[in-house]
Amino acid sequence: MPSVIPNPGSADFLNLPEALKKILRLDKPDLIATIEVGGIDVPVVSIEITTTTPQSQHAKQRIPRLIAAAETGVPSLYIILNRKRGNDGRNYSLGNDLYHGVNRIRQINNVPVFIYHYPDNNGVPDHDGSFPNQPNLNAPSIQNAFRTIDTLISCKINQQDINASAWIQAEIQRHQNQGNLANVQIQNFDTLAQINTSDLGSFLRQNTNMTARRIQQTINKLPDRISRRNQTIVFRPGGRLFEHANDPYSGMLAFFDYVFCRTGQGVEDRVKNLIYMPVNTNIHNITDEFCPSGYSNFWQNSCPFRRNTVPSVNDQFKISHHLQYGCVFTKIKPLRILGYFSDMIVFQDSMLVF
Repeated sequence: MPSVIPNPGSADFLNLPEALKKILRLDKPDLIATIEVGGIDVPVVSIEITTTTPQSQHAKQRIPRLIAAAETGVPSLYIILNRKRGNDGRNYSLGNDLYHGVNRIRQINNVPVFIYHYPDNNGVPDHDGSFPNQPNLNAPSIQNAFRTIDTLISCKINQQDINASAWIQAEIQRHQNQGNLANVQIQNFDTLAQINTSDLGSFLRQNTNMTARRIQQTINKLPDRISRRNQTIVFRPGGRLFEHANDPYSGMLAFFDYVFCRTGQGVEDRVKNLIYMPVNTNIHNITDEFCPSGYSNFWQNSCPFRRNTVPSVNDQFKISHHLQYGCVFTKIKPLRILGYFSDMIVFQDSMLVF
């Protein structure tokens, strides 16, 4: 396998095993450790490393990567600062709700997900002297992370049950204890609202510019799985859709799905509906940004099916890729994540149903 993950639609991308492609379907992780089995690279663990400020919303922006790995049956590690000094001189700390979230990912998928602290000195990242911009390899948390990686690889090579490892069980219990300290409630998030699904029509009439007729016609066509869930959660972020790749909102959406809605591995396994509803006045219409800068821009500039001439050599591979996978890997990250975790995306002038 190449040391750098190739771009989707390229000839090199076709060399990747299907399990690796599944990990990449929502976002690209920092590192995937593999072993070779029968000439095929088998993913063992997906790893995230970040020095982002560990405030609630920023800590959640990589959650889709952890979920994609877990839903593929691959454990993951999230190495993130436990505290960081902001420009205002304050130290911002990692909340226990992140542990609660990774515990939910583990419980639903029966796949370990671990958090390890990027070492710091009073809120300043402690980098390694030999490897710039990487965590100090001698820090206890990083040594524990390496022990977990070694254990996961050893279990895979020896075909042993990961959950039979005393070290892995102890780490799972540590995360469970940390997550149990969190008080994760819908009302704790000012961007969330919970309504009865039977009141969805009234909510849309009061909070959008769509006509009552358009709203009712759409509701009449909703999939049964959406209509039969008694409650619906509406996520109403105020940021831009595609600025900074929709971070941290796409990660927050994935977090809310697993913490408040999801009961099983599939997106149909939800006890509550999840709606994404942008409220920024610059993007609250589908014609503001989502359509022209999102799917329309992709079709105009990237979709190989627009070609009406003999394709180039590179386009041959792009066309083959799209015939097999569609746009799963090639559309921009916000479109991938919003389309996967949302039951609906609601704008002022239109709505999308999944």
